[in-house]
Amino acid sequence: QQQALVPVLRFSEFEGEWERNELDEICEKIQDGTHFSPETLSNGDYKYITSKNIRNHGLDLSNIAYLSEEEHKKIYKRCNVRYQDVLITKDGASTGNVCLNSLKEEFSLLSSVAFIRANKEKATNQFIYQLILAPRGQAQVKGVKSGQAIKRITLSKLKKFRFHFPSLPEQQKIASFLSSIDQKIQQLRQKVALLEQYKKGVMQQLFSLALRFKDEDGRDFGDWEEKELKDFCTINPRTTTLPTTFIYIDLESVEDGFLVKENKIHHSNAPSRAKRVLEKNDVLFQTVRPYQKNNFYFDRTDSCVASTGYALLRTKENTKYLYYSIHIPSFVNKVILRCTGSNYPAINSTDLSTIKLPLPCIEEQQKIATILTQLDQKIDQARQQLTQTEQYKKGLLQQLLV
Repeated sequence: QQQALVPVLRFSEFEGEWERNELDEICEKIQDGTHFSPETLSNGDYKYITSKNIRNHGLDLSNIAYLSEEEHKKIYKRCNVRYQDVLITKDGASTGNVCLNSLKEEFSLLSSVAFIRANKEKATNQFIYQLILAPRGQAQVKGVKSGQAIKRITLSKLKKFRFHFPSLPEQQKIASFLSSIDQKIQQLRQKVALLEQYKKGVMQQLFSLALRFKDEDGRDFGDWEEKELKDFCTINPRTTTLPTTFIYIDLESVEDGFLVKENKIHHSNAPSRAKRVLEKNDVLFQTVRPYQKNNFYFDRTDSCVASTGYALLRTKENTKYLYYSIHIPSFVNKVILRCTGSNYPAINSTDLSTIKLPLPCIEEQQKIATILTQLDQKIDQARQQLTQTEQYKKGLLQQLLV
C-alpha cells in the first residue's frame, strides 16, 4: 500500500497530502552564471559570486572578486539574480551548497553557481532552500553528480530535482519555523567566531608580553628566556614495543585541537608509521603541512599511538603552556621556513628541535595555561551548543518534510 504523502510532524491547522513536482514545474526561473571567463577586478561596484562564496549558512564574501559595469551587464542580462533567490553550487568540492541571496544589490554569477526563483503562486524560495538543504535534497545532489576530475550538477538535472510540496500557507509556516532555528544557529556561529577572535587577541598580548601576571606577593615575574625546543623537550622519545591494542592517531584524526576520529587497532595490523606511543600530558605537533596547526594536547590514560606525521613533545615544563606556545605565529612561521616539499611540506624533527620558543618561569607558564584553557572551554561549550542545534534542525527537516 502506498504511503500517504504527509510529514511525520505537522502543524495542526494543515491537512491533506503533499504534491510531488519537479523544480522546473514550480519555479519561475532556474539559471546558472556565465560560462565565459570575464576579467576580474580587486575592487569595484559589481561583485562576482563563484562557488567558493556559497556556504550552507549564507554568502561568504571574505574572498570576493569584482567585475566592471560592462562585463557585469553582459552576464546580468541573462542571469538576473534577485534578493532572496536560492543560490546553489553546481561544480567542485562544494557542489550542493545552498543558501538564500542576502544581497539587495546586483551581482554576477559564474557558471559554477545557479539561482532558483520560485513561481510565487506555487512555492516559496525559503521552502525550496530548506528542501535542498535537507538530507533528501542532498541525496538528490549526490545522485546526479557526474564528472571525473571535477564533480558537477548540470542545469538540466537540477531542473528535474523532485520534491513534495504542500500548500503555500504550509510552506510559509514551515519555512518561517526553520528560519528561526537558522537564526539561532547563525548566532551560535558568531559566538564561536567572536570567542576564537578574542582568544587570538589574548594570545597575542600574552606572548608579546603586553599582558603580564604577578606572583602571589604581587611582584612581577622575571624576564622570559628564549630556548630551543630540544633544551626543554624530549622529542620523539624512543619506544621499544607498541601496546597490544591502541587508538591510532593519523593526520586526519585531529582538527582544531580535537580528536575527531578514534580508530582502534591491534598492533599486528598497525601501519608502519605508527611509532609515537603517547603518555598523558604529551603534545603532538603536526610536522606535515604544519600551517594547518592540527596539534593535539594528550590528556588521556588509554593507549594511543600517533603517526610519524607528528612530532611527539614531552616536557617537564608546563605542558599546556607548551601546547599553546607552538601555535603562536612567530613559531609557526619559523617552522614553515624550514619545511621541505611542495605538495606536502614537512619539517624533520632535527630542524624542529632547534627552533626557539619564549619561556617564562613555571609559575607564569601555569597562569598563561590556565587563562587560555578557560577560553578554550568556553569555545568548546559554544561549539557543542552549535552542534546540538544543527542536529536538532537536521532531525526536524526529516520530520517536517516529505
